[in-house]
Amino acid sequence: MQDFETLAQMVINEDSQLGTVPLYADGVFQKLPITLDSVTDRIAERLMALLERRAESMPSLLFLWGPCRVGSTALLNVFAESGFQAIYQPIKNLLRAELAQSSRSGNGKTPPEFPLTLPITVIKETSGPYTVAECLFNPLETLLKSGFPPSKIRLIVLAREPGHMLASWTRKWSSRIPPSCLYAHFLLARLNERRIRNTAEQASIPVTNFRSTLGTESASAIKTLFESVGIADHFSPARLTGWKGTSPLHGSFSSITFPQEPKPFELPNLHDPLDGYGVRNRDFYAPSDVPVDEELFFSYGLEKLYRLTVESLSDDRGTGTAG
Repeated sequence: MQDFETLAQMVINEDSQLGTVPLYADGVFQKLPITLDSVTDRIAERLMALLERRAESMPSLLFLWGPCRVGSTALLNVFAESGFQAIYQPIKNLLRAELAQSSRSGNGKTPPEFPLTLPITVIKETSGPYTVAECLFNPLETLLKSGFPPSKIRLIVLAREPGHMLASWTRKWSSRIPPSCLYAHFLLARLNERRIRNTAEQASIPVTNFRSTLGTESASAIKTLFESVGIADHFSPARLTGWKGTSPLHGSFSSITFPQEPKPFELPNLHDPLDGYGVRNRDFYAPSDVPVDEELFFSYGLEKLYRLTVESLSDDRGTGTAG
């Protein structure tokens, strides 16, 4: 079993050897052991091949990042409805293609569903949930290694009330991931924010923070976000409502470009239908039926990992809540 606590400590210490630690395969979502360094390099090479064809016409990139179930797809759809090319996890999709390979001899092609469009393209990337590799993979670092100019990127770091987020992880994935791993992955995915922010800081990439909102506050929150990233003229309250679509795989987010995911990662009804941004959804906004306190994590032997995460997030944000 993976040593979650050691990995967490390496993240906190910014240990350069983190990328060399073998990450075990579960045989379902990850076929072979990997390291973060090796998989990052392979994906960066594939992205580089794509970017070389667009070297003279690179768009600005709004890069949304957060742990899974943070509300990123709904926010991405706001950008899509507002007229921007909006792409669902294009870099993570390449990671999943790597994880699903049963040999290293194959060299998958960069999927065509990564259409960078001038003047601004919006993508969302998330950490978690199935494997440690997904939790600690750094898509921003990978994009920079591929040669994408940091001057063209703005990072938007997303947050959501932790109890709602954890409850959503439990509802969506508890039947697919053993609880001890699920909750460890939840903590590692949240801790990965340190790596994402550090990468942005080192590359002088501007960072905007955004918290998922609902109800009457949602429109003003989106308006403020659009103003802060320089696209205020694209804001319209009308684009936050009237969403259509009931696709089992894509929910109501029909305006988003969804790359084809490897079969093990496809999950019907992952994206619940929504009439618009900030509209109450039974799963997304339901009161948590999962106790979000240390006892939950302690009951699965995750006491040390929980405490490390709490202390780290407290140092970064001035809050003592990890879960």
